[in-house]
Amino acid sequence: MTESGLTRALLSSLRDAILEMDERGSLLWANPTAELLLSGGVPPAGLSLASFAARPEEGAELLADLACAGSGELGCSLELMGAKGQPFPCDLLVFREEGWRHFLAVIRPHSGEGESSAHLAEQILDLTHRLAAVQKTVNDLSLELIDKTVQLAEERNKTEAVLASMGEGLVVVEPSGRISQINSAACRILDTTPELAVGKSLGEPSLGAKLSALADSLRAFSESRALTDTPMDRLTVQEKVIELSLASIQDREGGAESVGTVVNVRDITRRAEIDRMKEELISVVSHELRAPLANVIGYIDLLLNEAAAFLSKEHLDFVAVARKNAERLIHLVDEMLDLSRLDAGAVRMDIQRVDMAGMIDYALTSFRAVAESRRLTITRRIEGEVAAAADVERLQQVLHNLISNAVKYSRDGGEVVIACRREGREVVITVADNGIGIRPEDQARLFQRFFRVRGGETRSIKGTGLGLSIAKSIVDSMSGRLTVTSEYGKGSAFSVILPAWRE
Repeated sequence: MTESGLTRALLSSLRDAILEMDERGSLLWANPTAELLLSGGVPPAGLSLASFAARPEEGAELLADLACAGSGELGCSLELMGAKGQPFPCDLLVFREEGWRHFLAVIRPHSGEGESSAHLAEQILDLTHRLAAVQKTVNDLSLELIDKTVQLAEERNKTEAVLASMGEGLVVVEPSGRISQINSAACRILDTTPELAVGKSLGEPSLGAKLSALADSLRAFSESRALTDTPMDRLTVQEKVIELSLASIQDREGGAESVGTVVNVRDITRRAEIDRMKEELISVVSHELRAPLANVIGYIDLLLNEAAAFLSKEHLDFVAVARKNAERLIHLVDEMLDLSRLDAGAVRMDIQRVDMAGMIDYALTSFRAVAESRRLTITRRIEGEVAAAADVERLQQVLHNLISNAVKYSRDGGEVVIACRREGREVVITVADNGIGIRPEDQARLFQRFFRVRGGETRSIKGTGLGLSIAKSIVDSMSGRLTVTSEYGKGSAFSVILPAWRE
């Protein structure tokens, strides 16, 4: 494999963990996924694969199998030690064709629920960010795969062996719409075969509905001229939900004209169905609960107004607690309904010019009293006259949520800073505190619904775990981004990035 830097560039772009090793099990090279999985991003070259085995006997058995292996395929299941010292079960597939000096190995972690998924979630997020950095490498590689098919004939068997073992589909499409390459995973997802698809036009009716839908997405991608960092696109065809990510292949000399497209294909039908069922359940339960809760609060108010004179102080306290808890429940129901409407696209954003100085001053009025009672310092820093393009009411909801969290998670006597500035065509609003901060493993799940940071310092803090999910959905709907940076024990900073208002 060392003869071709081009093949290594291809393997570096894949989401599967790929290793190259010799007959003694010594690692010669690893792609970014394998580096993150085994050593936290540090190249593991020079180490033995057996040293990563959770059980020494499995490592010894693997080395014995490699020493006896010839050409062909070798597979086994074992536990490896991850970058943080935690074992995870996986399948190991080892390949070597006739004439190869070394082995290629593919590591596939098992997708079980529980600690393994939680342990790998952060690595998957890190990998997503790393893929953006290698986009140019993928573009150059795909261009050479199209332009130098004859020169790469010797590498074809190696490439096809790796692509066939991928769990993710890959399709390479020329500017004319002709399919030049497709792997077995993509064939399975798109209901086709390499013999039927390669060399044919992507939109040809004989290839089926799924490839026709893919052709429509590719056409829209080409018209948008989005050359890098393309967001995911979803297709629903014949009861199957397919997620796509597309990357344009650019000319090696840096020309603006695209010379092809790489399409990554994933079947997310099951995940989409689970998401739909969860959303329907939340929507139905929320609608069914709101009316009874409103009646409960009404009758409690009637009891407090009409029968207060006949109740003892203890009974009045019981009724007041019941009313407070009913209000908390109806607030939770309102938040779930809000999320349901945002997910369904039923919330129309009234985008207009928003003066950020006035918006922030208004948001802070709700927190003056609690800040004084806890000796918190709240500071606003606005650089110049800043105006954002946003929905006034919804942006106020986002700011209220972020400031409320900063106040709740700050220690008495701490400081909360609300800053606003314009950066080019964007407005950046940052709410920062020097409170308890967020652990790295919790940051990856921070915007998930009903997720709350657990710990001794947060146990007494009330909340539903929906506020940040709602805030992110609102900011996304206004063509913005919501980001977080935090250091545990030192504080957190949430940034809302919105388009600046342009007349």
